[in-house]
Amino acid sequence: MTRIAILVVAAGCGASGEPGTDGPPSDANGCRISIAISTQPNPPVAGPSTMVRANALLDNVPGVPTYSWAVSFANQPVTFTTEPPDNAAIDFTAPDAGVYHVTLDVAATVACDPALPADVNVPPPGANGADFRVRVTPPATATPPAQDRSIHISGGAPYSMGSVALDDGALRNGTVLAPGGGVPAYLRFSSVGTTTALIETFADMFGQYNVRLLGSAYDVVVIPAASGVAPQKFAGWLPGSALQLTTPATITGTVKDPTGALLAGAKVQLQIDGVPTTIGTTAANGTFSLLGHPAAGSVVEVEVAPPATSGLPRLVASSTFDLSVPMTINYASSVSVVNVAGVHVRRGGSPVPNAKVTVFGTMAGAGLVNSASANAAGQVRIAATANASGDLPAGTLAPRGVLSGVVDATGGLGVGAFDTTGAIPQAIDTNGPVGASSVVKDPSLAPIAGAVVDATPSGALAAAGGAVVHATTAANGSYALSLASGGHYALRIHDPSGRGAPLSLADVVAATVPSSSVLGKALQISGYILDGTSPIQDASVQILCNACGGIDASRPIAEIATGMSGGFSLAVPDPGTM
Repeated sequence: MTRIAILVVAAGCGASGEPGTDGPPSDANGCRISIAISTQPNPPVAGPSTMVRANALLDNVPGVPTYSWAVSFANQPVTFTTEPPDNAAIDFTAPDAGVYHVTLDVAATVACDPALPADVNVPPPGANGADFRVRVTPPATATPPAQDRSIHISGGAPYSMGSVALDDGALRNGTVLAPGGGVPAYLRFSSVGTTTALIETFADMFGQYNVRLLGSAYDVVVIPAASGVAPQKFAGWLPGSALQLTTPATITGTVKDPTGALLAGAKVQLQIDGVPTTIGTTAANGTFSLLGHPAAGSVVEVEVAPPATSGLPRLVASSTFDLSVPMTINYASSVSVVNVAGVHVRRGGSPVPNAKVTVFGTMAGAGLVNSASANAAGQVRIAATANASGDLPAGTLAPRGVLSGVVDATGGLGVGAFDTTGAIPQAIDTNGPVGASSVVKDPSLAPIAGAVVDATPSGALAAAGGAVVHATTAANGSYALSLASGGHYALRIHDPSGRGAPLSLADVVAATVPSSSVLGKALQISGYILDGTSPIQDASVQILCNACGGIDASRPIAEIATGMSGGFSLAVPDPGTM
């Protein structure tokens, strides 16, 4: 019979089924008690012949121990048999898919703490799998630092991480060193292979920092606040190693406007595999110089912010540029700028004096980087304040294009069309907030009370700083939103009680909010977050996509805070079964 031993909830352990190296924590008497799980078959699949064995593992337990076992499934007791002669192991069958909960208490000459429970995940036959990253961020009052765990779940049944004992890590002292000595800096520590910040800190004016970290590797981005050095990434960095900034390369280039004239006062910055360079500002002859760390084959993102009064769009391009030669960044000759001063700003047909206005838009083919090597897109973000008559002030310039105007006035934001491709419009017309209502239902089409609805601004509305709109469903599953007229949103619906899987809709306006939203089948992921054997309350638990890139890698699929017992339960889309 093939068995796999699983040490459950040892100090330094991950989720149930992820063995640690240090063993379970000792209690005040030096006792160590834990549970090892083995299954047949391995991995287990629900069925009448599937067997689970739980073994007691004891260390420094004096005297002749007496074992008290209990097994439950869906809060109901499960029959088990004990292994003679001392009952230090039990066997039970797992006919149904789900989580089997095993507990153990041991009586001995000296009282020992009971073993932390073991949860055994038994999927149904033909279950599909899915990988997730679980990010746990304890509150500031707790000792352990934020940390990520990778889990693989099977569809068709709940999944338990069991009792997750976080690693306390250790306070790490270090110095950010430049060629001339220590420098102040911002430090971002991420799990290896990810880009979102897991832990952040600052080095002081001497480059010294003190932060609690695990003993495992991190990807570290250092952004120094000193001249002569540039942000730098240290991949697979181990705590205790030096953060020695190396001498950066000088990256140069020239920026020209749509007429081919050299453009002064533009700010240029690159991102090299996600690591920023310093910012360069073009001189009177259109040239710029910045510092960075080029790497062959790296994806380079280029952003050019023109002078605020130019009316030109920002240029954004991405490619594997050769940074060893000077860059040439040219606005396309098709880009032209017009004077929009005097355009009326109206809400419901009436002038809006002193309104804040953001002109927003995107333009394809707005420029070229390195001649024909990359086509740069244009991003229009022009801010202005209407005068006392409700008109755009003198000197307001904008590019020709299909644009939008976001008006911030009494009652909130409104978005109106502002097409400057032909004759200049006389006005930017917006209206007040627009109501939208809907009903949220579970997979069986029953209404869900207490579901949370978030409408996050996108496009022009996001560029103007629009706020997220929140709502909670009533007893009949209904909710109402007050959205900016003409505004676009990303709509997300999630049920904290897990009666349905989170639902996201990418591009919604008030008129396209669905009259009814049916959540997909959910799978519950649960567990307990511990510091040693003590529960951690108010820890943030986020479920993240394990294989996503870009902004999707940082957007939680689900998130919740742990309760007083350290427990959490949240829902993710069920991968299902074949």
